[in-house]
Amino acid sequence: MLYAYASPVDRATGLIGDLGISLYRGSNERIQRHVAHCWDVTRRIAHDAKVGMELRELYHTATAIISDQGLRNAIVSVTDADGTNIGHTIPWTDRPMTDDEASAVASGNVTRIAHAVSQARVFVNQSATTRISPGMAFTVEPRLSTGDLPAVGFHLIVGFDDDGRQEIVTEFAPLFERFDMELADV
Repeated sequence: MLYAYASPVDRATGLIGDLGISLYRGSNERIQRHVAHCWDVTRRIAHDAKVGMELRELYHTATAIISDQGLRNAIVSVTDADGTNIGHTIPWTDRPMTDDEASAVASGNVTRIAHAVSQARVFVNQSATTRISPGMAFTVEPRLSTGDLPAVGFHLIVGFDDDGRQEIVTEFAPLFERFDMELADV
């Protein structure tokens, strides 16, 4: 089992491209089913996101789905005041940059950009009142576990175009194929 994570940031725009994926090449059928189940649950949560919905509504929908499927979200976040979440906004898709944020990004300083990105995220948690709007993008990334099986996570990026049409971005198909995982990409 492998969990791979990367959080690249475009230095010119501050746009993040979080990637996280659990990969399993083993032969234990119980773990294979668990990974596939977690993949399906994560996609279901992403598909339930709608323009006009508050992020906390999506969080509550997600926690109900996760619980109904016999799973728990094993995320603990030190940067989220609520302590747990299922994802976060892609900064500046939900609002324009402030002058200070634009200055940080324009500086090209990796530390300043990382801090601006970190501070600009809105977590998809139980208290986030931000509404999903056209043009907005966010991650859906619960880390799902049963307690006796490994935590499994997939970072999905959910975006809405200016007309409110949803797109879910993963680009996992080549990795699924390389690890002989019989999972269909979004």
